Amino acid sequence: MEALIISPTLKGIGGTAQHARDLIKFLREQGYKVDVASDGKEAMDRLRDKYFHVVITDFIMPEMNGLELCQAIRKQEFPGYVYVIFQTSQDEEK
Repeated sequence: MEALIISPTLKGIGGTAQHARDLIKFLREQGYKVDVASDGKEAMDRLRDKYFHVVITDFIMPEMNGLELCQAIRKQEFPGYVYVIFQTSQDEEK
């Protein structure tokens, strides 16, 4: 199965890059072929070229946020259903 991870953190934009690397490692250990995009627009470009079973995306991203990405995915036709999983981490000041 194919998984696409959209993670600005791997490009040094906020968040924790280690979390994204751990997720990639875990998915590969489960037998997924993993590809990475840095934002929603890049993800849509990759989805147009290749079918992914699962998309794991940050909610807060530059260019196109996770909700906009999900809406764009749902407007497209793919060979099968694309599962979208949202993840986000945000430091909370108290």
